[in-house]
Amino acid sequence: MTPTPTGISAAARPFDGSVHVRFLDTMLASTGDAAMIEDADRGPLYLIPFDDVYFTYLTRTDASVDHPDRGRLGVWRVSAGGRAEDAVMWTLDEPPPELARFGRFVIFDGTKVTIEVVPADGTVV
Repeated sequence: MTPTPTGISAAARPFDGSVHVRFLDTMLASTGDAAMIEDADRGPLYLIPFDDVYFTYLTRTDASVDHPDRGRLGVWRVSAGGRAEDAVMWTLDEPPPELARFGRFVIFDGTKVTIEVVPADGTVV
């Protein structure tokens, strides 16, 4: 079974700062246009626009997950630095109406990649 974000509050808000995602030493995404949603189990999740994801090292799998609150999620894997990891990123392929504006955003699994969050005031979270 592929793990998925659970218990997400539909109240997404823009994140004032930048978000950088790495697998090992490979940059997978970097944005100043992220949104943030709260997940009861995982804490904050950062939604990153497709245009700010470096897809060179990412491959969509044949897997998808039907999440009761998030709709259908596409599952992606990464291969970089001589290593690979499954289910590092999800796409909101068929989001419910309240999340439709995030149909071209991705969510990374913070247990499998490094997510650096830098609020606009410059503190690193």
